[in-house]
Amino acid sequence: CQYAAIGIVTGFVYNYLTLPLCQYMFGPMGAPGRTSVQQCDIATEIVTLPWNLKLFYGVFLDRVGLLGTRRKGWIVLGWTLALVELAALAALAPGLADGGHFATYSMLWMAVCASYMFAEVSAEGMTVELSKLEPPEARGHTLTTCQMVRFAADIVMSVVGTLTMNGKSYYPAGGSGDGTVFPFELPFGSVHLAVLALCLPCYIGMLVWLQDPPPVGKDEAHDLAAVASTVWKIMKTKAFLFLVLYSIGMMAVAALSNPADNVITVRGSALHDVYNGQMAAATRFTLCVRIAGTFLVSAFAPQDRKECKAWLEDPLWRSTGVGLLVIAIGGGAFAFSTAVCFLSIFPSTMCLAIAGGAGC
Repeated sequence: CQYAAIGIVTGFVYNYLTLPLCQYMFGPMGAPGRTSVQQCDIATEIVTLPWNLKLFYGVFLDRVGLLGTRRKGWIVLGWTLALVELAALAALAPGLADGGHFATYSMLWMAVCASYMFAEVSAEGMTVELSKLEPPEARGHTLTTCQMVRFAADIVMSVVGTLTMNGKSYYPAGGSGDGTVFPFELPFGSVHLAVLALCLPCYIGMLVWLQDPPPVGKDEAHDLAAVASTVWKIMKTKAFLFLVLYSIGMMAVAALSNPADNVITVRGSALHDVYNGQMAAATRFTLCVRIAGTFLVSAFAPQDRKECKAWLEDPLWRSTGVGLLVIAIGGGAFAFSTAVCFLSIFPSTMCLAIAGGAGC
């Protein structure tokens, strides 16, 4: 149930936040007082920012129980907060769209994400504990099933969104739609209620059936100093350093996206031939860069389990300097990207050059 609810909410955010909500519902993009290209480019990253803080959630949630439980209490609390916030968002969304307050709308969605992250991190800990109870020949079945349920729920949300957000309100004003616009739709506020309604059965299922797994072996809880010492020990390794380099390389090169996609999409709604040509050229270019980038950054990742273990135990790399380098590179990249995200989402700062503006 937990992973089904995650799939529903993330399916809505990833599939519909940029298009049609940012570009059309809060648009037209680029018009005075409406959304900007920067906002639409960065919207998904802002909303899902709490996913990058899972380590800090985990350090806390692994050590602190709630309501006499180790996992269930946090899962229920996280979804309770998220669904209450989602209900409030359903009431506020129409007014925010009318006023063009997309930054506020994004912040409210980020609050929803920050709430259900309590559930997500606790559920992952529960999944690991349950996996330890599986026989060796079937180990991984629980994890695989959870992810299959999540992606299935994502597909369900995609279908629901397509059927309910393909009316005139979700299409550029004055556009014909070439007969693809449905004669029916759900009002903007009601769409959020639909997401809430899809999550409610999952929430009820968590209340009724969810139980903490039995403890496995000795209690593995440690004080904060022991946790910090373990994390620091891992950070001072070649494996962790190259993992950071690999992650940054994948996002910067192998996962390169075209920042002009949103502009081309909006203009292409009226100029289909030009749109198709521009989009095809941009797609071919980014695809080539992604393929080349994937091969390039793969050199920063160990090729197999044996090499990964060797990198972890390599004494030549196990030093304080490596740990500090990891903090400098990883922390610097996270701080820079987070700052750019927040500067790009608010109208008062999106004009800055670092946020993609022409300067204030």
